[in-house]
Amino acid sequence: MTVPTHPPRSTPPRTASMNLPASRPIRPLGLTGLLMTAGALVSCAATGGTPDADRLLGLAGSNDLREILATDTDAARFAIKHFTYWIIRQSGAMISAMGGLDGVAFTGGIGENATTIRTAIMDGLGWTGLTHTPQAGRSLHRPDSPITALIVPAREEQQIAKDAIRLLES
Repeated sequence: MTVPTHPPRSTPPRTASMNLPASRPIRPLGLTGLLMTAGALVSCAATGGTPDADRLLGLAGSNDLREILATDTDAARFAIKHFTYWIIRQSGAMISAMGGLDGVAFTGGIGENATTIRTAIMDGLGWTGLTHTPQAGRSLHRPDSPITALIVPAREEQQIAKDAIRLLES
């Protein structure tokens, strides 16, 4: 009796997109439509498992990560660690489900602007082989890193407008 084997995989790149809104949990596959048009497979690394506004409010007294990052208290530091822990934890689950990781895209208010959060997430994803550089810019990974890490500017309003026009025309 022969054991069936799986055919070799020919899948698109595995990419985890982290769209980090300041006061909402991360929405799974939030950028899929936008990035699929660019030919990239996108899967949100954290599927609603990040702390939502109520949890941040309970942990740090605010549901706005900008305020929490600007506050130097034990509660604020704990809330930030808790927030990044959940992103890293859920990322690990999604990376496993996708069978690996080729790249990480940081976008949205926190993804584009919160260096502390991005750095903590990339440090937590070091087990994937991701090595990053502290320098600012759109490319965050080191040249020898097997995992790409980029800041991708969000153009959510543009996409919403395009989708609205398409709906009105249909």
